[in-house]
Amino acid sequence: MREKLSSLILNYLSRHLVKRVTDEDVLKITQHGWFVGKYKLSLDEVDRMKMEADYILNSLAWKFAKTGLESEAWSKMAPPDNGQALIMGQSMFYNLSIIEKYFRQIKAL
Repeated sequence: MREKLSSLILNYLSRHLVKRVTDEDVLKITQHGWFVGKYKLSLDEVDRMKMEADYILNSLAWKFAKTGLESEAWSKMAPPDNGQALIMGQSMFYNLSIIEKYFRQIKAL
């Protein structure tokens, strides 16, 4: 009963509080340029994004945030209270790697 209730609450919150991401929100990099929706980024904006990605990856705030998230993930996983805690810890590591990969790709282009 408790798990069903928490599942219902989680579903409600995710449907009503989490912002839906659309194609208009996502950065797309093609051979024709960098686009957000139908807007093409200028060369200055592209250069600025590359500089910001480099700055974020090398910043002290990123290093502390990354270490803090990794620590939190490990604390959830070792030893896990239940299967959900293990999945949550693994998803935290996965999300962190996706974010870092995204910034590294922007920086490298």
